[in-house]
Amino acid sequence: MAALEKKVDNVKWEGTVRYRYISQRKGELGPDPSERNNSQYLTFRLEPTARINEHWTGHARIDYNTDMNTAKNATNGDANDHMNGDSDLKVERIWVQGEYGNTSILLGKLPYVTNVDGGMIFDDNVSGGQVTFGKDVMVTLTAGRANHDPQSATSYADGEVASYQGVEIYNDRDKKFTWGVGYHRFNNQKSFEAAYGKKDANIWEVGAGIKFDDNVALNGAFAWNTSPDRENGTGAKVTTGAKRAWTAELDYKGADPADKGSFGLFAGYRYLGNFAAWAPTYDAAGAGQKGWEFGVDYVPFKNVQTTLKYFTGKEIADYEGQSVRDVSTIFGEVNFFF
Repeated sequence: MAALEKKVDNVKWEGTVRYRYISQRKGELGPDPSERNNSQYLTFRLEPTARINEHWTGHARIDYNTDMNTAKNATNGDANDHMNGDSDLKVERIWVQGEYGNTSILLGKLPYVTNVDGGMIFDDNVSGGQVTFGKDVMVTLTAGRANHDPQSATSYADGEVASYQGVEIYNDRDKKFTWGVGYHRFNNQKSFEAAYGKKDANIWEVGAGIKFDDNVALNGAFAWNTSPDRENGTGAKVTTGAKRAWTAELDYKGADPADKGSFGLFAGYRYLGNFAAWAPTYDAAGAGQKGWEFGVDYVPFKNVQTTLKYFTGKEIADYEGQSVRDVSTIFGEVNFFF
């Protein structure tokens, strides 16, 4: 019994029950009328952590999704891909993590949010490995496979994935003034050459932020793809705008699920060219769009957090001569943490 109790205590379970609502409207495009898409989903998420030894832990994330419009366990809407579907039940992530002083090692299918820009370029899973080392100035090295196509915003054709390598250098995110630089390379010969004209994308970025006090902060980042004058498989030239991404955001306070009554506000401008912002983190603004995003988080009860965001802007043309539409998105969410 003592041995069994020790093993049970070795595993920590956390999770979320989440309701999500997304309403997106696109304006008229030539003879095509405007479009409106509404979706709402429930997600039950489990995130176990298992202690292996004094240095290593095992992690996973398991999601079960229900479409509220159809009452079927079919798809899960994600604001990053604007209502493309995922399977109803899946092990979203599974990895091991080692901690040795100021060095952290992750191996497996792991979560990765680009540090320099707060997820402007990438907030998704990478199947591979990552090493972060340093204290006041940190370096993150990541390599693996990324299943995310910047044009379809879901996954690559015929089950293909992109290889990924990245390096980021940045200071402690808790400092009053933050800074960082990074480089990211995505490679997929078949899919990229058809849509993008070359098998790889080389993206550089810089980011900076300042905390004026405990309540107010300003953050920004800029990224650019350094492969100019590319054409897709039909000879259409990729626009400069599609190879650029930048954001500026002003934050006030911040919600803490453990603190009833806490809240946070933000206002930001997003410019998310498809070939620079690969899988951006934003809930209302998506890749291939530019415009303003506003949001508020509020904790009405302990461990219950509500979120409301609004985006208004336009699409960004991927190719010269391509027509674009106005876009607006309302994003709402309620999370119950346990």
